[in-house]
Amino acid sequence: MTDDAIAFYADHAARLRAAWQRLDPAALLAPVRAHLPTPPARILDVGAGTGQIARHLSRLGHDVVAAEPVAAFHGTAGPAWVNARLPELDGINGVFDAILLLGVWQHVAPPDRPAALARLARAMAAQGRVIMALRHGEVPDDRPIWSNPVEETLLLADASGMICTDRIEAPSVQPVNRAAGVTWTWLVLHGRR
Repeated sequence: MTDDAIAFYADHAARLRAAWQRLDPAALLAPVRAHLPTPPARILDVGAGTGQIARHLSRLGHDVVAAEPVAAFHGTAGPAWVNARLPELDGINGVFDAILLLGVWQHVAPPDRPAALARLARAMAAQGRVIMALRHGEVPDDRPIWSNPVEETLLLADASGMICTDRIEAPSVQPVNRAAGVTWTWLVLHGRR
């Protein structure tokens, strides 16, 4: 995640926190529910935002680490919070049964993406998976977002030793984004064995 993106989210933390807290974590995860591990599992939520998904997964019995570079979003209850961002994920240790990137990939600069996927592959347990949502559609003028072509992401994942075992197209769960035509492609990546 770039410094510009972090600065944007820090500057708008109160407004975004209010909007995101209204979202239902179960609805957000519905497209990939079948790919989430059975509790208890070790899960890394990269770009955890305000932590609503991380807290939801903690309540289900998972051991969750929330990696979020915007300190204003960090919470105190539920998951363990780490100030970390892609591509390095400094401060994140060990391996995880599932690694989530929901609405994050568009904030990773294209030159940083190969290193980011390689880092995610190293953080994935032997039978683990990376679940990522790629944003498509209208780009807000007020925040730094890069395009995230699915085929390019799959090639980078392959180069990092991961294969795609599922690809799911879904509309946005946020009404304002859905009205603007924003859609998501969910990718489920596993290590090549």
